[in-house]
Amino acid sequence: MKNRRKRLLALVLVLILTISMSATAFAAVRISRKSITIAVNAPRWLHVDGTKKKVTWKSTNTKVVTVKQTGTITGKKAGKATVVARVAGKSYKCAVTVLSNKQIENRVYSRVHKYYGNLTRLGCYRRGTTLEVEIGRPRGEGAIVITYKVNLKTGKAVADYYTWREFFRKAPRTFTVF
Repeated sequence: MKNRRKRLLALVLVLILTISMSATAFAAVRISRKSITIAVNAPRWLHVDGTKKKVTWKSTNTKVVTVKQTGTITGKKAGKATVVARVAGKSYKCAVTVLSNKQIENRVYSRVHKYYGNLTRLGCYRRGTTLEVEIGRPRGEGAIVITYKVNLKTGKAVADYYTWREFFRKAPRTFTVF
């Protein structure tokens, strides 16, 4: 009688563990990002976690964003699209927003403009995966020139300051653009 109870209890425990493990394994399959903002011509990588099965990738708007079968996404022009990953008949989606250089420049300028309303845009230059945004005030008025270097892969902006130390205290040195 005691052996029978032990066997029945062991069988029930095995069944509970098997069911909970299979439910956990099923729930673990997911796409790395539900949404992402990227810059034009700055590739980023998406992946599907929790599976070793083959993943197929597709973009809903290839004029805005393209995707390789490795999960590498590249923005072609400013806009929005959805990247879909298919695994074993299930779809996983990531909403992608692509920003142009001008849109990134506008975001940087708006952020700094909060601190100094009288600064103007001096230039915007792209060097590889870095966008340099120059903001300042003309020479005769107490010159300020600040260059924010935006890493187009991470969306982080870091300031390089020239002249006028008072600027150090008010404007942000680093911030996230996207």
